Amino acid sequence: MSDAAISGQVLEIAAPKPEEDRLAWLRGGSKLLSACIQPVDASTDFAALSFDLVASVFQRQEWLSAWFETLGATPGIEGYWVRISDAEGKVMLAMPFIRRMDGKLRVIEAPSLGVTDYNAPLLASEIGHRLPSARVLWKLILDVLPEADIVRVERMPGAIMKRANPLIGHMATLPSHVSGWLIELPDRWEDYVASLSPKMREKLKKSNSRFNRQPLSARNFAQTPEESANLLKKLSALQKSRICGKGMPYILDEAPIASFYDTLARTNVERGTVKVASLTIGEEIVAVGYGVVAPGRMTYLRLANCYGVLAPFSLGLLVTEHMIRTAHQSGIRIFNFGIGEYAFKKRFGAKQLKLFDVVIPRTPRGFLAVAILQARRRLSRIGWLRDLVNRRRQDAVENHD
Repeated sequence: MSDAAISGQVLEIAAPKPEEDRLAWLRGGSKLLSACIQPVDASTDFAALSFDLVASVFQRQEWLSAWFETLGATPGIEGYWVRISDAEGKVMLAMPFIRRMDGKLRVIEAPSLGVTDYNAPLLASEIGHRLPSARVLWKLILDVLPEADIVRVERMPGAIMKRANPLIGHMATLPSHVSGWLIELPDRWEDYVASLSPKMREKLKKSNSRFNRQPLSARNFAQTPEESANLLKKLSALQKSRICGKGMPYILDEAPIASFYDTLARTNVERGTVKVASLTIGEEIVAVGYGVVAPGRMTYLRLANCYGVLAPFSLGLLVTEHMIRTAHQSGIRIFNFGIGEYAFKKRFGAKQLKLFDVVIPRTPRGFLAVAILQARRRLSRIGWLRDLVNRRRQDAVENHD
């Protein structure tokens, strides 16, 4: 839909004020949208800011509170909250941002630093056709953001909780170099199992039988912050052993990343919005899975399991099946594996979710950086070169069987 159809002729976008509460106005006939910005940090009440807004797992108040308490406290990071409101003051769209130095570039981006799989705006529960085009929305957002060389929001899905993402129609939108993966679960568990390949069904059957025959074998979930902390330590130890054993660096046990996952679990496991699953044989924890829950969906973030003599048990598959089955029993019908093209996700029936990047230069230095990025993206679309890179990536991918 055109801008004119939404809001009439755009008459004015005022120069922003220098203060943090500065406004940018979009006027058109009787329509009026305003964008404003405020600083945010670990003390911010994200529950209040996101009240009555629809958000993905990674923009919910639980995630943002833990992020700004840990990763957001890194020196040099400034947090911001941008919201766009209608003439009555109703918030139609909101978005968290951070500003930091990335090399020699001043960058404004969504809060991630390697832990947020999907970045997306928060949307009013009822917006209908009331938002203008992505071009106008981005102009409003850019007019209130502080100075930077580049503004970028990477790995945006095309929809947020079944609502179209209004920010991906900008001319600076590029296909992301990574994809998400998710399962749309049917109402009956038996129908989901029947949708798996015969080979996968047989493997799960044999692995479950082997596991169930072991003395004191059990499938559990952390019930307390202390239990979640212990399972996270085991998860990191298992992951580190596996990854370092392949000659690759492991950083998820380093502060503040480890602190983020621990804080997120400690503050939310008793509420049920974080799930930390475990498989045990006797006294030994042999597999751990970590997921985050939002209404109607679960997002699976981390997984680790024992190998060696226990490799025939396919413990990674078993703890993942445990997570999916438990999610299904609780009424969840979207099981999201996040980013990363791992073979085990496809074996569970996950389908690819396309993601998008919006990268907008703001200075000459930013224009040069974006030009280089675009050139790299074009090169990545060359078939033989892409296949070579994918083969090397696949060689480095952890085998989750």
